[in-house]
Amino acid sequence: MASVGDHARRQAAKLPSLSLDPPPMQATQEQLQQHKIPLQYRDYCAHLLIPLNECRVKNFWWPGTCKHERHEFEVCQYREYLRRVKKMEVQRAQEQG
Repeated sequence: MASVGDHARRQAAKLPSLSLDPPPMQATQEQLQQHKIPLQYRDYCAHLLIPLNECRVKNFWWPGTCKHERHEFEVCQYREYLRRVKKMEVQRAQEQG
């Protein structure tokens, strides 16, 4: 049975346009502090978390709302995960030879 890591490596290999360089931060530290984004979520997808949290608060965290915002945030998180997997594969290949 294939592991989660194997699946991620196959998905990362399917995205040749995926850059190894981290994307630029689109949200400033001031924006993140103003919107009270916790430190563990202040990553390259934080700019999508701001409107998602605003939507959640506006709709009282109702489960059926904010689907579009949540989907955008989750896609960003997944692409960031695949970028890190691809970067690790390159580092391993360089170490082996």
